[in-house]
Amino acid sequence: MEDFREYMRLKNEKLHEQFLEQQKAAQGDRGGIFSGVCIFVNGFTKPSHLELKQIMASHGGIFRNYLQKDVTHIICSNLPDSKVKHLENVKERDPKPILLPEWVTDSLEAGQLLPSSEPAADLPPGSLHSLIAAQARQRCDMLKGPPRSSREDPAFQANYFAASRLHFIGSWKARIEALAASMANNSPKACPPARGSSRAIIHIDMDCFFACVAALGEPALQGKALCVSHSASSKGAGEVSSANYEARAFGVRAGMFISEAKRLCPDIIAFMDVTGLGDPEAIAGKLRAQIEADTGCTASAGIGPNMLLARLATKRAKPNGQFLINSVQVDLPGVGWSMREKLKALGITSVADVRNSRLTMLQHELGTKSGTLVWDYAHGRDDRVVAPSQVRKSVGAEINYAVRLDSVGDADKFVDELAGELADRMLKAGVKGRTLTLKVKRKKSGAPEPIKFLGHGICDNHSRSVTMPRFVGTRTVLAKTGKELLRAMNIPAPDIRGLGLTMTKLDNDTASSVARPSAPAPAKGALPAQSLYDPNAHNPF
Repeated sequence: MEDFREYMRLKNEKLHEQFLEQQKAAQGDRGGIFSGVCIFVNGFTKPSHLELKQIMASHGGIFRNYLQKDVTHIICSNLPDSKVKHLENVKERDPKPILLPEWVTDSLEAGQLLPSSEPAADLPPGSLHSLIAAQARQRCDMLKGPPRSSREDPAFQANYFAASRLHFIGSWKARIEALAASMANNSPKACPPARGSSRAIIHIDMDCFFACVAALGEPALQGKALCVSHSASSKGAGEVSSANYEARAFGVRAGMFISEAKRLCPDIIAFMDVTGLGDPEAIAGKLRAQIEADTGCTASAGIGPNMLLARLATKRAKPNGQFLINSVQVDLPGVGWSMREKLKALGITSVADVRNSRLTMLQHELGTKSGTLVWDYAHGRDDRVVAPSQVRKSVGAEINYAVRLDSVGDADKFVDELAGELADRMLKAGVKGRTLTLKVKRKKSGAPEPIKFLGHGICDNHSRSVTMPRFVGTRTVLAKTGKELLRAMNIPAPDIRGLGLTMTKLDNDTASSVARPSAPAPAKGALPAQSLYDPNAHNPF
């Protein structure tokens, strides 16, 4: 075996020397349009193997007779099944762009290197889209290798926040809120509705946003079932973060494990009050067209007399449409699984059931606020005003994934880095605060490993807070106080599965100045004993 490897090494060296001599004879320009490109031609092509080799020699490229590590592009017209399987193998983390020979000739004709986004056409069924997905994953540094916990990754928190979808959504929301607040004074204001008419509220919702972004620039993926997930394995426990409508038709949903998604199939929101500003349907259509022109992603719009009905109308509008609604026609927003279970226990399973119930009964069973909200929503009532976000009341940073700690030192380092993230967010928000809360997820005793790889599993949730005598915001103070709170909890580091720091009583609220300081962190009460895992309890993790 070693003799054969040496033979192939020498053969490749000899072939490369012959190519360089051909390149020199062709007076190839090292700075030509194919400079930095190294191709491997697989099978019959037109132009031929020899013609493509001559083009590379004459225009600064490199030609390889065998697939080697320095190959940057595979050129083919028909790719064998064996090669497809090789590139789709789970262990293959560095797939090469696979292109038609026309990419070479078209680049030559254009006088510049064209984008390498068009893959070979005549691949075995299903392999084309898998290869495009593999190439997209290959371009993402975070996906080159399996997920790593805080135990294995020395830069865990920086990598987590750089790749976290939830962190992106949260920071994006803060930026948009700040932008909306800065534009509020110069934007057209809604007018009071004319006598006998209602308000005109538009609800804009991007269509399967992350899946749409993933398909941008990939014409071959248009109209194909697509979902976004960290994992690509048919046995993976990574969650689907977004699925397009073609995938949803197979039953694929956000939050589902990728393994289940593969078995089934081998949102960003804005409200606008446009009352008195023109035809709301025309305004919504113009906004949707502008969004698609600027981003390449489609959005749907619901239009109604209040925020509730506008949001409900959006469900009828999707995908890539708009809908005007005047009455309740679909399920109510804001009714999560917990409230749904409470309503089910009362025999209430539909909007009609709510409408036929007594308001006083709903208030008694759900609480005054929740009962009133459900009652109003069921009757299509929503008096909320579309306005810029209220004054921010808290800033936080939290990680509940892949947290694996071995010692007190590990826990201290984690809290210190989390305090740095919180300090940065407070600085960007332009606030300081007085009350710091530490949240900890503690693994239940005897709990099995979580279904989701590196997930937090079945935990108890604990928190402790301290109100300081002055407003603070530096990493040093936040880290010191956070570690004191963690010490007061006295939780063994190996039991910790999630940590979060949140600052409240911010200096943008005058009421925060008069809050009384609390006892120092070390004086906080001890936690209850670690609870035992109940194998008969519901386990969503």
